[in-house]
Amino acid sequence: LGHLEEKDVPVEITPYTEGRFKWITTRNLQFIPKERLQRSSNYTVKIKSGLLSMDGLEVKGQERKFITRPLRYFSLSKETTVYNQPISIYFNQPVDLERT
Repeated sequence: LGHLEEKDVPVEITPYTEGRFKWITTRNLQFIPKERLQRSSNYTVKIKSGLLSMDGLEVKGQERKFITRPLRYFSLSKETTVYNQPISIYFNQPVDLERT
């Protein structure tokens, strides 16, 4: 058990995510990304055929999808607002001002 090179693990993560794999137990493989996963993103984890069980049986390939926490409106400024005054809108994560 221990750390593995990406090329030695029949797992593909899309979008490509740099990191390393580590066997926690003979039943539990952990992926440790080099940087945090992209927010509000769809990921696919594809386990390729060819992985062998302790008994030498081949594990069928599978694919799983997940979504990281999406950007959401969190709240408005709490004080009463006069019609000509700005309001503040808060979100649950930072917003990329360059792309907005």
